[in-house]
Parts: sequence; C-alpha cells; structure tokens
Amino acid sequence: MRKRAISIILALCMVCTLMPSVGASGIPSLTVDQTWSGQWSSKTDYYYFNLTIPESGYYNIHVIDYNDTGYFTLESYDSDPYLDCYLYWLDTYDRLSADFVYYNEYIEKGDYEIRCSYCDYSDNNANANLSITFESSDFVPDTITETSKQFVLTANSNCEFKIHTSEAGDYVFKSNNYISTLFFYSDDHSYFDGVFSDYECGFKNCIFKLEANKDYYLSFYTLNNIGESGLPIRLSFSKTELNIEDIQISSQYRKLSGSSDFDESDFDYEVTFDNGSSSVMSLYELEEYGLPDLYVYYNGKYNTLTDEEEIYETGEQSVIISSHDFLECESTITISSYYDCFSYLSPISEYDDFYIDPENGQYATYYWHINMDYCGMYGYYDDGSMEEALRYWNIRIFDENNNEIPFDDDINAWPLVGGVDYILQFDYGFSDYYEDQVWFYFRNIVAEHSYSKVAVYEPTESKMGYSVYACGCGDWYMADYTIAAPTLKITTSAGKPQISWNAVDGATKYYIYRSTDGGKTYKYVTYTSSTSYTDSKATVGTKYSYKVVAAATIDGTTVKSDYSNATKPITCTTAAPTISIARSNGKPKLSWKAVTGATKYYIYRSTDGKTYSYLTSTTSTSYTNTGAASGKKYYYKVKAIKVVNGTAVASAYSNEKSLFTTLTAPTVSITRSSGKPKISWKAVTGADKYIIYRSTDGKTFSQLTTTTKLSYTNTKATKNKTYYYKVKAVTNQTSAATSAYSKAVSIKATK
Repeated sequence: MRKRAISIILALCMVCTLMPSVGASGIPSLTVDQTWSGQWSSKTDYYYFNLTIPESGYYNIHVIDYNDTGYFTLESYDSDPYLDCYLYWLDTYDRLSADFVYYNEYIEKGDYEIRCSYCDYSDNNANANLSITFESSDFVPDTITETSKQFVLTANSNCEFKIHTSEAGDYVFKSNNYISTLFFYSDDHSYFDGVFSDYECGFKNCIFKLEANKDYYLSFYTLNNIGESGLPIRLSFSKTELNIEDIQISSQYRKLSGSSDFDESDFDYEVTFDNGSSSVMSLYELEEYGLPDLYVYYNGKYNTLTDEEEIYETGEQSVIISSHDFLECESTITISSYYDCFSYLSPISEYDDFYIDPENGQYATYYWHINMDYCGMYGYYDDGSMEEALRYWNIRIFDENNNEIPFDDDINAWPLVGGVDYILQFDYGFSDYYEDQVWFYFRNIVAEHSYSKVAVYEPTESKMGYSVYACGCGDWYMADYTIAAPTLKITTSAGKPQISWNAVDGATKYYIYRSTDGGKTYKYVTYTSSTSYTDSKATVGTKYSYKVVAAATIDGTTVKSDYSNATKPITCTTAAPTISIARSNGKPKLSWKAVTGATKYYIYRSTDGKTYSYLTSTTSTSYTNTGAASGKKYYYKVKAIKVVNGTAVASAYSNEKSLFTTLTAPTVSITRSSGKPKISWKAVTGADKYIIYRSTDGKTFSQLTTTTKLSYTNTKATKNKTYYYKVKAVTNQTSAATSAYSKAVSIKATK
C-alpha cells in the first residue's frame, strides 16, 4: 500500500531537496514520545535514523532548528526498497529556529528510515543542529455530512475531515477562499482511485464522484497568504442535485499542424446531467462549477507523422476530455486542412504590411492567408526586428495540400503560383527583454507566371466540379473542387433508424450528422464508406433525423459537399417480433422470441386479413386466443412495446399468421326408423359436411359415409345386431379444422 504523504508536502519542499543514499545498519532509532537530537557538519548532505510507529493514527511532529541552517527535508523510506515513499518534508527556514509543531498528521503503523537532508540556505556555513519528537495525538476528524454543514478553520493549517455518503453520485467541496494540496482517501487512509487524489494548486470548488454508504477522508492544507490576511475559511461538502454524465465539445475547432496539445480555453463544452438536461459552459464556468483541471487530448488519425511535424486527418476527429480521475469522455473536433481555413485567416497581398506583437511568455504561432496575383519568388522585408524573432523560430509556407513550399536559400524567397491559396505560418519567439512589435511585408522578387481563371465546371447530379486556371505561358492547373451532396431516404431496420443515399461520384466517405431536437441542431455521429447507415446506438423512444455530407480526396485535399436534405424525423423502436401459430385445444396459439428491450406485447386480430383490431396485451412470449369462435379463420399480428417516460413506444407489426379454429364436435342422438338405426345432430357452425363412423364392438370404428344433411339412417344394418356410431364435422377450407369425434351412440336393428 502506498503511504500517505501529508498535505504540506508540495507547499514546502520545492527548494534544496537532496536525494540521500541507502542507510547503513546501526543508525540511531526513535520511537513515539521520544526526542531525537542530531548534529552534523555543514559538509555532510544528510543525516538519518530509524523511526517505529506502533499503531496507525494521528501524530504531532515537534521540530526545533537550533542553528537556523536553512531548508531541511525529512524523508521516509519504508522497508520495501521499491516503494521509496516520502513521508514528510519539513520546512525549517526562517521559522524553526524556535519551536514549531505540525499537528494531527496521519501515519500508518510500521518501521521507517528517516533522512534529514541539509541545505544551508542562509550561506552561513553553520553545522546542522536539529531535534525531532513524534507525539501521539487524540485528534478525531470532524464529520462533514451531505447537509452542507459549514466549518470555520484556522488559516495556515493542516485539516482533515471524515465524510460519509448515503447515496452514490457527484459531491462538491466548496471554500470561500483558496486552499491548496488536496488529498482524498478511502476509509483505510489509502489513496482512493475513484477520484483525483492530489489536486496540487489553489482552488475553491472541487467535485468528487463517490460511491454510496462509504467513509472517506478529505485532507488539505490552507495557503500561507490566507494566514497573513487573517481571513477565516468556511467549507461545505454536499451532494449535487445533478450528476455529470458526459462532457462534449460543442464549439468547432479548426487546427492545422503542430503538436497534439490543445488550448482547453478555446472550446465551449456541453455538459450532460443524469436527468437528461444539458448546459453549455466555458472552461472558466466548468472550473467555477467545481471540476478540477480539464484536459483535451487528441485521439484521432494523422495524415502525416514525422519527427518534426504532425498533420491531422481532416474532418471530424476524436479527442479525449479528462478531469483527473473524475471523468473521461470521448468527443470530436473539426480538423481542417489549410485550404479549409483560408476564409478564417487574415489575407496578405504583395506590399501589405503585417505585424506580430510579443505576448504570453514570448512564444506563439500566427497564420496568414497568402494569394498573390502573379507567379514568382516571394520574400519578406522587415524593419530589422525579424532577426530577434527568427533567432528562435522560422517562417514556413504550405499549399492547399498541406505540402510545405521549399525555401530558396540563395535568394531568401519561396516560389509561389499566382492565384493559388497558401498558408504562411510563423512560429516566433522573443527574448525576455524584447517587447517591440515585429513589422514586415511580402514582395515578388522574381516574376515568372500570371494565372487567371478561364473556365468553371459546375457539378451536375453526382459529378465532381472544378475550376481551371491558365497562364499566358501555356501552363495551367485545376482547383476549387466541389462534389454534389447526397440525397437521403430513411426507414427502420429492427426498429433502429436506417438511412440510405445515392453514391456520389468521387466520394470516398460520408459523414453522418444526427438531430434529436426536431432538426434544430445536428451533431456529428460517425463516418462510413458505404451508402447506408443503421444507427444501432439509437435509443428507443427518441425521435431522430439525419443529414449526410459526402467527402472526396482530390490531389491530397479533402473536399466536402454541402449538407444533404434532412430526413423526416423517425422514432427509434424495438425490433418487431417474428411470430408462429399452432392450435391449443383447437384454438389459435401465437408464439415468438423475446425482443430486446421490450416490456410487453400488443396482440392484433383480423377476420378478413385486412382490417386489424387491438385484442389484448401480454408480458409473455406466447398467447392462446381461447375466445376465438370454432370453425372460423383468424389473422394475427404482434407489436413489441417499451414504455419510455410513461409512454408506450411500439415496434412495427410482426409478420402475419392465420389459422382456422377447430369445428365443434357434433352432439349426436339415435333412434330407429322402420327398425333401422337413425342418427341425428344439430348443424355445427362452419361445417360443410359430416363424416359418419360405425362400429360393431364399440371399439373399432371405420368410416361409413359422408353427408351434408343433419341425419343418417343405416338402411343396410342387419336385424338383431347392435351398432355404434360417431360423427365428425368437416369444413372444405382445411382438413386441419375437422372437429373431434362426437360421443358414441348405439342401438340394435330390429328389422
């Protein structure tokens, strides 16, 4: 387990810390409530001794520096040589010539090797003379609850509180003034990995993501200047009403080439909370809300990657937004080629003046848009200030394909084509004393060609278009490429929105944009090289509409179309069930597999296969229509249902299945007609005819005849012989609907 470093560490140990060597055996030892005193020569860098802590708990550390020799660092290494954990750094300069006590520091049980590093900050060559006492403390951390109880603290002090949570979620720690060096621990005083564990700069608000029904310890150190001002510090710790679920970059960001670092203040951020609401905040507003330092890391693809330069792939690219251990979200930014950025940059024409002002640490990067009237060799002229700026960096020029234009060292100029767009990039640096403005302009040193636009080819249907530029010398080139926008259609696939479009000539990929607010705003989702896309991550019950942008790579440059038409809004549903049908006691029984996300199913029935009516609902995956009439054909369909925010969201209809119900078995009676057996029955609904079965032993029956009438006389029966009879009702529609046997009846023939 890593040992806990007290919160005073980073505020006190930044000067003259020396890394000691491994201690030898037989060095002095110290236990709790004993005083260790040591003296050593100013020529010796460190002195060390053993310390035994019998029980984990809180201790006071009493230090006296008798000779005021400057900074000491008190360092601890436990028995595991691979851990090398600092326990304490103590500042003795200008304060510890008299007694000084560090109160209520938590130390875990164990044996430690304490090393006192020497640094004669005052340069008086005095020998080190130090005494240290570790004393037990009866300190018990105060408890901060979720009721936002406030505390008044002593400035310039070490503070620790116990926190107990009843619910999981985001908790905000607030202070009315700045504090520093924040530490957060789980209930055993080990670092808690679920939140950031050492926020090392002055702050007022911080948010922690905590689990339910757990104890935590919060430790921090108040800044020295608070003590000088004499201001009290009031604290509160409470659960936020809304928990942060996700953070996305809402503003577009156009980055050219360079390192993978981003200035987080360039963005606006859309923060989504657990109740589904969202809010757009600046970096400053996020810090005021309580998030610790926010970082944005590039996570996308490179077109070019060399030792000197990284050029990003154009289009929507992935970045990671992180805030210590509090959260990590994936978002997107717009990476633009140089060509796409021309309209955002200040233009430079021949003899136009342009300037650079030193700012913010003397280092920065400027971009300008260059489009000269004539071909030639172009160089810069300046007022003499460029020498200072170029001592650190240089000027570079790129064409619309991100290719760097070679610099001619002989004449100090770049070959540029007239009428063509270029980017001038100036990474400049100034010395600390240089604060004047840099002024310079571009000039055509050697003229070569003069291009002008002579023809324009507009795109038709799905064809690419371009402009042709020609020069009087006969040279020519093409530029201003355009491609057509696709035309979208929308349907569903297994309940998910599915869009498709025509292939655009030259397009190699298509960017998908999605709206959930009725088409007011669209956000980038993904890209594909196909001409269809199924939104598998769409949420049931949410209404979506889509747009698509086609993209082609032409001469190394990504060219995008305009947005396609917007699709009509469509609601995401669950997949439709696939049903089968069988008989259960003569009645239709429907069955289907469970549909992912469905909470129940609606049953629909028809008697003509055209008009369906709602019949009932079930949470099961089968249904028997026990109320279906006998001898009748029924048609069935089923919808899967998910209830979202109290509203039932239905899938499309399932496939259709139909079935004849089994006819009712006839009820047969028997008499004699002229001494011969005569059987009779009432008409059965749906029956077209009846089958007569006869037996002479009451066990084995064989078919005797069929009839469409409701009675039958067995005229060929033998006198004085007993006969048994059964009857079945039959429909001409299907043999599967034939009724069961009637009950057997019997009688003896008398003639």
